[in-house]
Amino acid sequence: MALPQTSQATILCSLPAACLLLLGACVVTVAPDPDPDPEYLGPAVIDLSPSPGQDDFYFQDNLWAQFEFAPTAAELVLLDSDEQPVPAATTTSDSGTLFAIDPVDDLQPSTDYTLEIRVTTPDSPPLRVAFSTSAHGSPISKSSGGLWGTVYRLDTSKATVLEPAKAGSLILSQIEDWNVLIGVEDTSEFGDEEQPGVHLQAALAREMGDGYEQDPCGRTASLTWGADGSSGGGDDNPATFVDPRLLLGPADVDFTVGLIPYAIGDLNFEVLFHPELTDIGGGSISGLVDTRAFDMLFPEKGGQDGVTCSLVQAVGIDCIECGEPSPGPYCLNIAIEGLRATRVTIPPLVQHDCSFVIDHWESTGECQDQIDLYDLQPNGSYALCPEHPSP
Repeated sequence: MALPQTSQATILCSLPAACLLLLGACVVTVAPDPDPDPEYLGPAVIDLSPSPGQDDFYFQDNLWAQFEFAPTAAELVLLDSDEQPVPAATTTSDSGTLFAIDPVDDLQPSTDYTLEIRVTTPDSPPLRVAFSTSAHGSPISKSSGGLWGTVYRLDTSKATVLEPAKAGSLILSQIEDWNVLIGVEDTSEFGDEEQPGVHLQAALAREMGDGYEQDPCGRTASLTWGADGSSGGGDDNPATFVDPRLLLGPADVDFTVGLIPYAIGDLNFEVLFHPELTDIGGGSISGLVDTRAFDMLFPEKGGQDGVTCSLVQAVGIDCIECGEPSPGPYCLNIAIEGLRATRVTIPPLVQHDCSFVIDHWESTGECQDQIDLYDLQPNGSYALCPEHPSP
């Protein structure tokens, strides 16, 4: 898959504050204030987060200021709506041009704040940046219509790969290119006494005009069903809903995309819903991924166990022991944070197995690439889709 054309400036400025400080200054992207405070005496602030007047700042996003040149002395102070300082720690890049502030506690949703940028002497007038947080973190509104059957398209544009960091850009570009949909099954339960009780599905989407639809040529992956492949069995791993947060794991999850069976051990997945269910923020995912699922993608290298690990080792990433039930030194720890998702207006996700894809191909002629993978036999059956009835 082709990698998206992302500038170095975009990549650097999407990283969390700690990473920014290690990398140094971000490339200038946009002036933060066309009419700065005339009393401000410090060096120009050429980029910052949040932007002045922003009314939808996500409460877990990073707060930082980029100066044109390193000030003699500078301090970032965060004030609440009562103009009281918010406990926070400030860090500075080696170049002295980038300052970041990290609140001790998460900011409150739907709340006004002011970021003061103080330079030179304590008596010098600060540059004040007023902003408000978004509603993320507030309970889901009764007018939202509820979570049953909602579908969200994954957005990795502000995500950060913590592990393996050296492969972060590649991993995110692949996920984004897939057009991944996450859907809440209508069998889910949300009452406190019914937790854990939320079932999640994942599927690929294809673009249709200005929107998306579930791709009929791709399988649907259940993230919460057990090995029996159906909801309600004793081996289910449903997610837990604690309004407005949803948590899945720790759980061992097996699912199939195309012909590739994925296995993620000790999976932990967490998201936070907007109270109107328009989008998801604060998403994070971690787990132990078995790379043997990817080995078949490299037939020119033999397709044997360990091919993927050999390839990633060439860029300084070492695989580790997978452990039971499928031991071997073929696993990678994956940790991603900052995932987001936007709700899409489509019907609830439905289960597509390989038999569904074949039926769709027979009736429409679509999905030829997928059909070729299922290995049609002379008798009309499919070697890699035995559940499809033979003619």
